[in-house]
Amino acid sequence: PNRCSTYTATDRSSAEARETKYEQTKMEANKSVNDLCEQHGINYKQLAAKVGLDEQRVLAIVVGRWTPSPSERDKVAGVFGLTREQITWGHRTPIQHIYGSGPG
Repeated sequence: PNRCSTYTATDRSSAEARETKYEQTKMEANKSVNDLCEQHGINYKQLAAKVGLDEQRVLAIVVGRWTPSPSERDKVAGVFGLTREQITWGHRTPIQHIYGSGPG
Protein backbone atom coordinates (compact mmCIF):
# COMPACT_ATOMS: atom_id res chain seq x y z
CA PRO A 1 0.00 0.00 0.00
CA ASN A 2 2.79 2.47 0.76
CA ARG A 3 4.33 1.89 -2.63
CA CYS A 4 1.02 2.57 -4.33
CA SER A 5 0.52 5.73 -2.29
CA THR A 6 4.03 6.93 -3.11
CA TYR A 7 3.60 6.03 -6.75
CA THR A 8 0.26 7.83 -6.90
CA ALA A 9 1.71 10.96 -5.32
CA THR A 10 4.67 10.86 -7.71
CA ASP A 11 2.33 10.21 -10.61
CA ARG A 12 0.22 13.21 -9.60
CA SER A 13 3.31 15.41 -9.35
CA SER A 14 4.39 14.33 -12.85
CA ALA A 15 0.91 14.94 -14.22
CA GLU A 16 0.81 18.40 -12.63
CA ALA A 17 4.23 19.21 -14.06
CA ARG A 18 3.10 18.10 -17.53
CA GLU A 19 -0.08 20.18 -17.20
CA THR A 20 1.93 23.25 -16.18
CA LYS A 21 4.29 22.76 -19.14
CA TYR A 22 1.28 22.31 -21.44
CA GLU A 23 -0.28 25.54 -20.18
CA GLN A 24 2.99 27.44 -20.66
CA THR A 25 3.30 26.09 -24.20
CA LYS A 26 -0.36 26.84 -24.87
CA MET A 27 0.17 30.48 -23.85
CA GLU A 28 2.94 30.77 -26.45
CA ALA A 29 0.86 29.02 -29.12
CA ASN A 30 -1.11 31.94 -30.51
CA LYS A 31 1.72 34.41 -30.85
CA SER A 32 2.99 35.77 -34.13
CA VAL A 33 6.66 36.02 -35.00
CA ASN A 34 6.45 39.76 -34.34
CA ASP A 35 5.00 39.12 -30.87
CA LEU A 36 7.75 36.60 -30.13
CA CYS A 37 10.47 38.99 -31.29
CA GLU A 38 9.11 41.68 -28.97
CA GLN A 39 8.84 39.20 -26.09
CA HIS A 40 12.44 38.00 -26.60
CA GLY A 41 13.85 41.47 -27.27
CA ILE A 42 15.22 40.82 -30.76
CA ASN A 43 14.68 42.64 -34.05
CA TYR A 44 14.26 41.16 -37.51
CA LYS A 45 17.97 41.55 -38.34
CA GLN A 46 18.97 39.57 -35.26
CA LEU A 47 16.33 36.95 -36.07
CA ALA A 48 17.61 36.71 -39.65
CA ALA A 49 21.15 36.11 -38.39
CA LYS A 50 19.99 33.39 -36.00
CA VAL A 51 17.79 31.72 -38.61
CA GLY A 52 20.21 32.05 -41.52
CA LEU A 53 17.71 33.65 -43.89
CA ASP A 54 17.81 36.87 -45.90
CA GLU A 55 16.92 39.93 -43.80
CA GLN A 56 14.24 41.08 -46.25
CA ARG A 57 12.58 37.65 -46.16
CA VAL A 58 12.58 37.66 -42.35
CA LEU A 59 11.22 41.22 -42.26
CA ALA A 60 8.37 40.12 -44.54
CA ILE A 61 7.67 37.16 -42.21
CA VAL A 62 7.75 39.37 -39.11
CA VAL A 63 5.32 41.96 -40.50
CA GLY A 64 3.02 39.30 -41.93
CA ARG A 65 3.62 39.90 -45.66
CA TRP A 66 5.14 36.46 -46.29
CA THR A 67 4.08 33.00 -45.19
CA PRO A 68 7.29 31.00 -44.79
CA SER A 69 7.85 27.49 -46.09
CA PRO A 70 7.71 24.60 -43.62
CA SER A 71 11.51 24.49 -43.36
CA GLU A 72 11.67 28.27 -42.78
CA ARG A 73 8.97 27.93 -40.13
CA ASP A 74 11.03 25.25 -38.37
CA LYS A 75 14.09 27.51 -38.35
CA VAL A 76 12.20 30.52 -37.00
CA ALA A 77 10.34 28.46 -34.38
CA GLY A 78 13.62 26.88 -33.25
CA VAL A 79 15.02 30.29 -32.32
CA PHE A 80 12.20 30.66 -29.81
CA GLY A 81 12.33 27.06 -28.58
CA LEU A 82 8.97 26.28 -30.17
CA THR A 83 7.63 24.11 -32.95
CA ARG A 84 6.11 25.62 -36.08
CA GLU A 85 2.65 24.54 -34.90
CA GLN A 86 2.99 26.80 -31.85
CA ILE A 87 3.27 30.02 -33.88
CA THR A 88 0.61 31.92 -35.80
CA TRP A 89 1.75 32.29 -39.42
CA GLY A 90 0.31 34.06 -42.40
CA HIS A 91 -0.64 37.31 -43.97
CA ARG A 92 -1.98 40.10 -41.79
CA THR A 93 -3.03 42.34 -44.64
CA PRO A 94 -6.30 41.19 -46.21
CA ILE A 95 -5.65 39.96 -49.74
CA GLN A 96 -8.52 42.01 -51.24
CA HIS A 97 -6.57 45.17 -50.38
CA ILE A 98 -3.55 44.00 -52.33
CA TYR A 99 -5.16 42.70 -55.52
CA GLY A 100 -8.05 43.97 -57.57
CA SER A 101 -9.12 47.09 -59.36
CA GLY A 102 -10.00 49.08 -56.26
CA PRO A 103 -13.32 50.45 -55.05
CA GLY A 104 -15.90 50.12 -57.61
